[in-house]
Amino acid sequence: MDKVEEIKDIIKECSNEILQKKKYQHAMVNRWTTVIIDKILGELNQKKYKFKYVVTSMIIQKGNTGMHSSTSCHWDNSLDGNCSYRWENDNMYCITSVYGLTY
Repeated sequence: MDKVEEIKDIIKECSNEILQKKKYQHAMVNRWTTVIIDKILGELNQKKYKFKYVVTSMIIQKGNTGMHSSTSCHWDNSLDGNCSYRWENDNMYCITSVYGLTY
């Protein structure tokens, strides 16, 4: 398994652990995203890869709403990288991205 797939699995596992049986609650979104990000960073640090990480996570309630996001980076494509994962249940989406920057 390559690093990107391994990191996607970490994102999926952390998102499932925190959100699996939850219903969207605006008051809890900040807490949930903080816990998800902290868990992902903890798992990544255990891997001992030679990367600095940036992790973002957003939770969006399902409904008749739209959302658009874009990101741009200036880095070395042969060494640095990113991956994103969209988790969802019946009432919300959680979109998490991990950026790995070599040092």
